[in-house]
Amino acid sequence: MTSAPTERRPERPLTSREQSRELAPLRQLSFSASEVVGLVLISVGAFAVPVVLPIVGLLLLWRSGTWRRADKGVVTALVVLPMFLAAGAAGFAVLLGSWDFG
Repeated sequence: MTSAPTERRPERPLTSREQSRELAPLRQLSFSASEVVGLVLISVGAFAVPVVLPIVGLLLLWRSGTWRRADKGVVTALVVLPMFLAAGAAGFAVLLGSWDFG
C-alpha cells in the first residue's frame, strides 16, 4: 500500500501588521534622567509641595521623546484636574464662609 502524497496548502501572505511584528525588533524603552526626575517630582510633589513640584515634573515629562502625546495628556489630566478641583472647593468654601446665614 502506498499512501497518497499529502497536499500542502499554500500559506496565505502575511498582512502588513504581521510583517511588521516579524521584522521589527522590540523597542527597548530607555528613560532619561529628566523623565525619572519628572515622575519623582509628580509623585512626591503631590504630598510635599502640591502645586510647584508636579508642574515642574509635567514640564520635564513634556520634553520627553519616549512618551507619546496621548500618554502625556493623560498624565497632565491626572495631575492638573485634582488641582482645579481643590481650588474650586477652596473657593466655594470661602464663598460660603463669607455669606451671612443668620
